[in-house]
Amino acid sequence: MPIDINGWIEYSPYTNEQERKEEYTWFTWMDVSSFIRFNVNVNWVIFGNPRDFQSELPDVIPIAKNRGLPNNLSYFPNLDVTEDIEYEKKNCNNEIFGFTHFYFSEIDRIDWLESYQIDIDKTEWGKLFALTKEFQRLKKIQSNQIRFTVWYNW
Repeated sequence: MPIDINGWIEYSPYTNEQERKEEYTWFTWMDVSSFIRFNVNVNWVIFGNPRDFQSELPDVIPIAKNRGLPNNLSYFPNLDVTEDIEYEKKNCNNEIFGFTHFYFSEIDRIDWLESYQIDIDKTEWGKLFALTKEFQRLKKIQSNQIRFTVWYNW
């Protein structure tokens, strides 16, 4: 059975970091589950290769591995995660793992070619990041006001 990547992109209209930590300050933008395939090196740079989750020495040290879910998910990501976790509890399949979140500002700082020899523009993530950049421009928000929440689903 293949491994899928589930996740959402959220944004916050609040520029103040303290305000963004409060409940109900993030809004759902889009589901990324259908965009990103599992076997992409970019996944591993961001939140880890699932084959390395038990390894002490992964090939790449992910920037956002195992951060867990943010405390203030917006409605649809929260609903999706809750449904996945409830399904997992009923079926005990250990199919859902690797919950993490990261901010678009962290992605903006990466020199993909220099650091990882990845031409990000030719990847699915690169296309999603370009779309996110356009969303950022249209909303007139900063990259730290955009959050990705992702996890693996076996």
